[in-house]
Amino acid sequence: MNAVDKLIRDHVGTAFSDYKMLEDVPKWLAEERWKPEYLLYNEKEQRFLALDMLLSGIIPAFQYQKIVTRLLREHDNFRVVVVVFEQSYEEHPECEEFCESANIGLKVVIPEIGIQTIIRCDFEPISEKKGLTREPGWFPRSILRNVKGLKNLGFHKVIDEFVDEVSNVGDDQDKTLLLVQKAIDALLQYHPSFRGNFGQFMKLAQFERLLRVNDPQASDHVFHSFRVFLAGCPVISKFYECFSESQKKLCIMNEQGLCVEYVWFLTAIFHDIGRPKEGAQQFIVSTLDDEDVEISIVGRQDRWTRRHNIDTRRILGSLGAFVVEGNAAATWDGGTIDDEEAKELCAEWINIYDSMKSHAVISAFDFLGDLFRKAAAADERKHRPFIVTHAVPAALAILLHDWKIWPSMKSLRLMPVNAIMLPMAALLIYIDTWDNYKRRGEDPMTFVKKYIVDCKGACVTIEWGDFALLSKDEVGYKQYGKHLKNLSFRLDIKYGLVGTV
Repeated sequence: MNAVDKLIRDHVGTAFSDYKMLEDVPKWLAEERWKPEYLLYNEKEQRFLALDMLLSGIIPAFQYQKIVTRLLREHDNFRVVVVVFEQSYEEHPECEEFCESANIGLKVVIPEIGIQTIIRCDFEPISEKKGLTREPGWFPRSILRNVKGLKNLGFHKVIDEFVDEVSNVGDDQDKTLLLVQKAIDALLQYHPSFRGNFGQFMKLAQFERLLRVNDPQASDHVFHSFRVFLAGCPVISKFYECFSESQKKLCIMNEQGLCVEYVWFLTAIFHDIGRPKEGAQQFIVSTLDDEDVEISIVGRQDRWTRRHNIDTRRILGSLGAFVVEGNAAATWDGGTIDDEEAKELCAEWINIYDSMKSHAVISAFDFLGDLFRKAAAADERKHRPFIVTHAVPAALAILLHDWKIWPSMKSLRLMPVNAIMLPMAALLIYIDTWDNYKRRGEDPMTFVKKYIVDCKGACVTIEWGDFALLSKDEVGYKQYGKHLKNLSFRLDIKYGLVGTV
């Protein structure tokens, strides 16, 4: 049994528990020139479900147009689900269009992670929608209740003011955005080393506005980033000493100047700024709507010869190598000396960046590179230790949060995330996994029923109203915990359809 076969069988065992795999196919299928790799059978309902492995992402036109669609017409108790690799799915968007039009299911294999449902087949169990509890605005009350009065966070007054103001604007999106921008600006001013970098975040906000002209349901990242920040603040506050001990190992300055909450602020707010570059190719293709035009966006190599990017590679790679070594008794040297392990990490990261396929890697390098470029000025010399101590750990946490690259990060020994060495990465992965509230327009995808932060850790309860939407995100819920290790406190997610959790 190979790795893909195991993923398929594990998925069948959970998603199709009422089905069994058939070794002998029925006569009406055995006579055809098309055979699926897996055939499932539900004896109680006498239903057949074929899983056809098209890992290239290319639909064999003759077989599907002449055979598969005919079989679907002739047999009411038969359905087909196409299974493709994640990379193939991204390279062949026409596959999803075909499956949608032909009433065929579609699933994506994410190596070492699991199976993600893109188009749900109506034979899959639990096909239902339930009404979600609706809350005004873009910030769930269960989060806002947890973030007021966190007095051991230096910028708690800014957070308290935001909570008071945002609670009064309801569903007014424009006023909410102004309040978010005001709060972020005030938080950036909290330390002079980061003043003036608000423009980078605003690039993301401008892109979101542009994107919605083309697709009103495009995923939101501006409110999302600030929700992630807020949701993490009570965890930082409750376990401040735990985070502080970890950050001290990465501190190249006087520890009295260490500001743990500021590392989290940078991590959360800038974790998605690479989305515009990652989404640019798809955006252009969908805007042109011309199948005869090929668009390819890749990074240029001369990017990596610029001074600030050279510094970014060396220092971020150095921290990555330090984390891989995992020596809790050692202290990071701030990347002052090159080492081969750091170069190996950076080589892989650069390949991922240049392919423009991971917003996490793009976000990390763009965020840190921009800071290093600004810090190169002579009058910024006094701020450089603060920047290295706070921004570099934030950048590495950002780099690791995208589950699409977890398999390659595992081969580099950066996954599972060692929470003792990188608690910010663990916290970001945890919250980013469950924050889907109003990610696609004004209708909420989820309801944050409970969010409890106590001496044991954090536990969130998420309700979904649409099983099909839950199916697409469930792979993340099942996998996030397996990619975290050495947790000092719990980071739990309870989830399900309305009324089940």
